[in-house]
Amino acid sequence: MFCDHPPDEKGPVVRQKFEFASPVSTRRGWVGLLAILALTSSVFAPGVLCAQDQPKPDEAPVDETRKAANISWNPKTTFDEWKQLNKVRFVEFDRKLGTASLSDADRKQLLKFLQNEIYGLTLEQNVDRHHYIIENIVRPTQQQGTSPAARDLILENTLKIVEPLLENEGANAQPPNVQYSLVLLIARLNIKEPKLVPPPAVPAQPYPEIRKPLMKVLLDERKPISARIIAVRGLERLMRDGDISTVNKSDIGVAVAKALEQKVENPLARKWFRWKLVDALGATGRYEETGYRPVMIDGLMSVITNPNDAWEVRTAAARAVSQLPLDQKVNVELVNYEIVKLLYDLAKAYNASDKMPPSTWRWSFDNLYLAYRSATVNEQNNKHWGLMHLASPAGRDKIADAYKKAVLPAVKPIVEQQQALPPVSKAALDAIGAWLEANKPASRKVTAQSPELMEAPKPPEGAIGKEGVPRDPPGK
Repeated sequence: MFCDHPPDEKGPVVRQKFEFASPVSTRRGWVGLLAILALTSSVFAPGVLCAQDQPKPDEAPVDETRKAANISWNPKTTFDEWKQLNKVRFVEFDRKLGTASLSDADRKQLLKFLQNEIYGLTLEQNVDRHHYIIENIVRPTQQQGTSPAARDLILENTLKIVEPLLENEGANAQPPNVQYSLVLLIARLNIKEPKLVPPPAVPAQPYPEIRKPLMKVLLDERKPISARIIAVRGLERLMRDGDISTVNKSDIGVAVAKALEQKVENPLARKWFRWKLVDALGATGRYEETGYRPVMIDGLMSVITNPNDAWEVRTAAARAVSQLPLDQKVNVELVNYEIVKLLYDLAKAYNASDKMPPSTWRWSFDNLYLAYRSATVNEQNNKHWGLMHLASPAGRDKIADAYKKAVLPAVKPIVEQQQALPPVSKAALDAIGAWLEANKPASRKVTAQSPELMEAPKPPEGAIGKEGVPRDPPGK
């Protein structure tokens, strides 16, 4: 999976790999399997080189003259030392990973190589090699041959070594690109390897202790926005695939909701950041924190009704709120009404402009469809995602009525179309408008503890709901 995002609030968009994959599913994973086969076959073929002596095809040669402009580097090791330790990594590090009981000498040796790899991220010569270095650190934590003692040592000490490097000031302070790499490393740490067979596949289980440093990065407005986006994605993965308590999820939800209140100047950075924040709120599995403050659902509803957010962000918030367990304490009729209102505004803007990429519209309409209907049987029957599948009967009749009369006629022709997207018909638009007029909610409070939900001001003709910028009508 890839994550497009700005490296900082003023920078251009970059395309950066961001993957949580099985070691077998990556190219290095297959190289590792081949290396094991090579070691096995060497018993029967004495003339064959050992695996550690073989050249590694996926390691590009390091360009020692590589320079990155406008970066104030603060290396924590030398390039020569980093290279020299890597040359003996197989013998002095990899072979010790299976040791069940680590001696003090073993621990010291493992920590020496772990620190060397992490410090390698701070080197200017490695500016293009951060993904390879991160993979070298993460792989031992999720491969079967690593003993629990070695895995725990690597996980605990990776955080201890990385956290000082994420300080904003002082002798350890690192430039934005290195901070990004360090946060990506934390976000990828796993306590259990993925299981691909037998199906269904089970993803790797994230290391629970990553939540504290990731929440700290998320809420630190001095951190580069790229690092904060990776932090929220790591927290989302932790809530989705990890084994953490209800209190932990509540704490993360509060932090994510608080981040929604922070200001991000750059429009593209703001869009990506808030998009990932609402996705994470949908993964909390709760609409209120443990103190019964409905911060998660209030945050999502504020985005749904915010005309200054991009369509993708607002519709992602609609999908996210439909993933929460909306019980009798929630004004489900208001939630349903505001999502239909969002569809109405989206459809009018969509019909009024042909300038935005089709993917933007398709993604937005897909989100609104999934706010009502689950994507999979598991999400429908077990997770109860989608307003049509809520476990609580609250508002069920009006949800079904809205879906049948307003949502489906407008969304179905678009989500089913694979080529050019058709306009929303006048009949479908009129039906949405009529439903909204006939079903205005009696209360504007999402819960009894929520503030009054402000009605979104009417957008200007051609507005797209993205930073208040109007769109040109078709043909201009």
